[in-house]
Amino acid sequence: MAQIPQMKQRLERELLELRPFQSTFAISVADNPVLDAWTGARRWAMSPRLPQSSITYQQYQEMGEGYITEHRASNCFFPTPAARPKEL
Repeated sequence: MAQIPQMKQRLERELLELRPFQSTFAISVADNPVLDAWTGARRWAMSPRLPQSSITYQQYQEMGEGYITEHRASNCFFPTPAARPKEL
C-alpha cells in the first residue's frame, strides 16, 4: 500500500460504502511499502515459471509488444483489429 497518510482508513471507508450490507473484507498493509513491489518482482524473475510465462524474441516480432504468453495466470490473446481506412 502507498505510504499516504490515512490511506488504509480511506480504503476501508470507501470499500465499506461499495460492499453489500454486512459483508466483510480485509485490507492488508505491506510490511515494507517502499520495497515490497520490487521484492515481489524479484521473486517472480527468479522463479522457474518465468520462462513459461515470457515471450521469445520471435513471438515479439510476430505478434508485437502487446502479446502476453497465455498461461494459467494470464489473459487470453486477442489481436488488435487493423484500422479501417477513412471514408472519403
